Amino acid sequence: MLNILNRQPCSRIVGLGFVLTFLVFLADYLTGVDSSVLILYVLPVCIVAWFAGRRWGVVTSLACGLAWFIADALVHRTGFTWMAGWNAVMRGGVFIALSVTVSALSESARRKEELLHFIVHDLRSPLTNVLSGLQTLQHHSEGLDEVQREVVGIAATSATRMSVLIDSLLDLPRLESQSLPLKVRTVSSDEILEAARSQVSLWARQSGVTLRIEPHPGTPPVQVDPDVTGRVLVNLLANALKFSPVGGTVTLRVAPHEEGMVSFSVSDEGPGVPAEWLERVFDQYAQVEGSRASVRGTGLGLSFCRMAVHAQQGRIWMESSLGKGTTVIFTAPSAG
Repeated sequence: MLNILNRQPCSRIVGLGFVLTFLVFLADYLTGVDSSVLILYVLPVCIVAWFAGRRWGVVTSLACGLAWFIADALVHRTGFTWMAGWNAVMRGGVFIALSVTVSALSESARRKEELLHFIVHDLRSPLTNVLSGLQTLQHHSEGLDEVQREVVGIAATSATRMSVLIDSLLDLPRLESQSLPLKVRTVSSDEILEAARSQVSLWARQSGVTLRIEPHPGTPPVQVDPDVTGRVLVNLLANALKFSPVGGTVTLRVAPHEEGMVSFSVSDEGPGVPAEWLERVFDQYAQVEGSRASVRGTGLGLSFCRMAVHAQQGRIWMESSLGKGTTVIFTAPSAG
């Protein structure tokens, strides 16, 4: 609902606010003296102030104060006395104060998101140069000794992880607003698996974790954006590697799914996730309570995965038991 309102022009938000004000006025009038709907007057005030700004929030506040005043006068049949007028002024003042506060919070949140976007975008170019330089060193490592090659590999792995996080931060707002362009085409599931494996294989070796791929014979091609789907798998693999113990195994599987879909899954042998967190882990900035502090992240990786999968008409879910590892599964449309 919030995403839908964010995409609406100011005129529609204001119109919605006045419609809600009228509906609350009718409910206030029809329910009589013992009305329990009076608190609902704050709903149109908050909606308009948040999505349309301070000026229209104040206008809606005045409309709500007037509607409350008229309903009160009609229900009590007292007419428009000075006491009723004073109550209307006080209510209007409360609504105006609420609208100013809500609009200020909205503006602060918007500026925070813009600042984060600018910072992350500016980090992308220098990080790309660093990563390119490290990859060049890896490809021309004949003059490096074993320790130097290991240091370069660690630096390249860390730069790749930072690049994945930055890309997720940049694309999250576009996924929320459904404005991320998707280049959907028919692609082999094995091709997507191999591309994701190659990006995290060095990280897996450095972490002492075995990375295993289990393709399913007869799995049809998928109709997806291979870059976005590959990034989903990389995020899931990165998450699995973070929580895998040394000597553990992370398994990447693909298989036909029901109703013309193909399922991808990533399984680890980590500590697992409590049942009450299986849905909440996909929320932005979610952090599982009781997780090991040494492997805590931003909480954005799984949120990006959910939005990216939903944008391609799939679904994603998590299966886990404490002490028995975690499996994250998502589906994608098959080419058929």
